[in-house]
Amino acid sequence: MSAPNFNKVNASKFYVLDGRTFYNEDGEQLEGWQEGCTTYDDTEDEIEAIRENAGANDRKGWAGYYDRWHVPTKDYRPAPYGEGVKIICQNTALVELSPACNIEIKTEIHYRPGHYEAGVLDWAIFAEDESGCSFSGEYEPEDVDGLVVDALDFVDWRESYWNRGLIKMQARNIEKKIRQAMERARALAEDFCRQNCTGVYELAYMFSNGEAGYNKVA
Repeated sequence: MSAPNFNKVNASKFYVLDGRTFYNEDGEQLEGWQEGCTTYDDTEDEIEAIRENAGANDRKGWAGYYDRWHVPTKDYRPAPYGEGVKIICQNTALVELSPACNIEIKTEIHYRPGHYEAGVLDWAIFAEDESGCSFSGEYEPEDVDGLVVDALDFVDWRESYWNRGLIKMQARNIEKKIRQAMERARALAEDFCRQNCTGVYELAYMFSNGEAGYNKVA
């Protein structure tokens, strides 16, 4: 039973990151793999270069935390996200829902190694409040409605400056802020992956045995 090489969850395309270089026996670099060639995999160096170019290594402490890329303290996502899924960097936006209620929308860029070779850049979006108990963590791109419900519930029990009537009146504004924040996060993630991959691909075919092929589109 075969398996497709690339796996993505949220990205719209397969944003391939291929850090391999190939050399013949004379030490000349080749355009692609050839039988008997020597292969060097510089994926880790590619990831570090992406972080450097994004300014993710520049932040020190909490200064400039919001709306800037930074490298998280943990490198890998747990097993449910797939084996070897590495967190390249994160970008956190502060969303002010009401006078006493703020939440953070966190955009996370992942590197997913291929089943056979290379890998892809993917992304995920998380939401949390300061207490870490009102939101479920990751929100799928199609689950904006769920995040809106959670945000309204959060404001309903947490807001101390508004009464229930004012909270109800502001519900549409809160929903608008959530939807705009999620759309910005998706656009930010897609642009990051597109700008930092080595090639953009789409699925060309998928056989019943799991074998897949890809077409390069950019």
